[in-house]
Amino acid sequence: MRVGIALSGEVPEATERVLEAVERADVDVVVYHNVELDADVEEVRAEDPGRALVEDLVEGRLDAAVRGAVSGRCVRELVDALDLPFTGRSTVLEAEGRRVLLAPVGIDEGWEVESLVKLGELAARFHRRLTRREPSVAVVSSGRLEDFGRRSEIDRWLADGELVARLLKERGMEVEHVGILVEEALERDVVLFVNGVLGNLAFRCLSLVAGFQSHGAPVLAALERGVVFVDTSRAQRASGYARALRLAAELAGG
Repeated sequence: MRVGIALSGEVPEATERVLEAVERADVDVVVYHNVELDADVEEVRAEDPGRALVEDLVEGRLDAAVRGAVSGRCVRELVDALDLPFTGRSTVLEAEGRRVLLAPVGIDEGWEVESLVKLGELAARFHRRLTRREPSVAVVSSGRLEDFGRRSEIDRWLADGELVARLLKERGMEVEHVGILVEEALERDVVLFVNGVLGNLAFRCLSLVAGFQSHGAPVLAALERGVVFVDTSRAQRASGYARALRLAAELAGG
């Protein structure tokens, strides 16, 4: 089992945080980097560590990969290499001892009802893989349902939330549109936002500010192809990277 993680000297404190994560993860890790690395780890030095990480993952030289502290450009390179329709990233958060999935967390994803429904299905399948049980799903939009009519943008997002919830119910899923009530949504297993900006903001508020433990964000569209890539924020703490490495190993069968 070989799990790769990347770091760039352009990201402040990247080396320290990634190396600390490698020590804590209890996983065999290959570190991709473009810095002077004085550490007893398996390493690959590359001008573009993120690209080299993706290339080795796609070519089968790695069992799984974690983005680490590099530009998110490598996620786009993974999408292009596998010809994915979208990433379907879903952040795994620890909430009161439960794993809760937040999706979408890519700011350019989830803006159409069709893609949200597909992402909801992918997230539900991923949750079953993690827990071996059927998930409950909350769709989060822009206001309380009685707020309809206050502003056209709010109306559109509320309508999208209602439609997505209905379509997922028709697919046999346990789902409810809770409007803007994210505090209620977090009691469910999967929290599906009506666009990726809302999902990304929620992740940053909950994980990077409020301290909810993050396990990273698997690229669910790649996972459907048997490729394990766990996205992480370049601002993540060492403990977060360590959890992402362990999740990547778990998904790869380690």
